[in-house]
Amino acid sequence: MSAKPVILIVDDEKNTREGLARALRGEYAVAEAENGLRALEWLDAHSADVVLTDLRMPGMDGMALLSR
Repeated sequence: MSAKPVILIVDDEKNTREGLARALRGEYAVAEAENGLRALEWLDAHSADVVLTDLRMPGMDGMALLSR
């Protein structure tokens, strides 16, 4: 059996991020990042099959994150 697909959730709203993670755990391996910079740091060391990101975040927004 293959490993679970990995989803990285990026959102500056803690409740939103954690709620999505709770809903997806079980079916998927879930990682969380509170901003675009942390997400890039995580992605430097790991691989994600899907990135779910908030579009409006302080610093690096979701579109800038996805373009990187």
